[in-house]
Order: sequence, then structure tokens, then C-alpha cells
Amino acid sequence: IVEEIVGEIQDEYDEEKPTVEKISENEFIINAYATVYDVNEHLPHDLPEDEDFDTVGGLVSHAFGKIPEVGDSEECYGYLFTILKKTEQNIETIKLELVIAKSDMVDIH
Repeated sequence: IVEEIVGEIQDEYDEEKPTVEKISENEFIINAYATVYDVNEHLPHDLPEDEDFDTVGGLVSHAFGKIPEVGDSEECYGYLFTILKKTEQNIETIKLELVIAKSDMVDIH
């Protein structure tokens, strides 16, 4: 019942999903519940970390300005984000496609 109200809750009986599945050199399937920090270990260039969000799903909701629907896409942070799976209140799976080469990235810090 609680999961129906607040969304999926990971427990010891749930099979843990991989954080990042590399499809090709520039395409990745991301578990939206994974932290940005953990996902960055697998990507060609880092997604931004911010105090407003911890998970990739939170980052995507922040970037879209809403909780997006399945099939919605948005280009930001050098990637094309496409929502593959979600519950009523949470993003579950995201496809990331690198849209700019790492050599084209300019560090603005």
C-alpha cells in the first residue's frame, strides 16, 4: 500500500537493477533511482551534481521543469535524455545519448 502512495521502495527482496547499461559508445540506459555521483563513474562526461537533487531522476525532473512522461526527450548537459519507463510519480528508466563530443565540451568553471 505504501508503494502505491509514495512510489517504489527498494527492499532486500527486490532484485537490484544495474546503475548504467552501456548500449553503444554514446548511448546508455540509466536507472533513474541511481545517484548522479554513481552514474558519472560510467559516462564519458559528468552530469552536474547539485543540492537540489541526488538521483538522476531528480536531475531529469529538475532539467525538464516537471516529471516528464514516457517518450519525452530533452537535450541538456551534453546528452539527449529520453524517458523510457516511469510510475505515476517517479521516473524509473532513462536513455542518455551523448550529443556532443567530449573534446567539444568547454569547462565554464
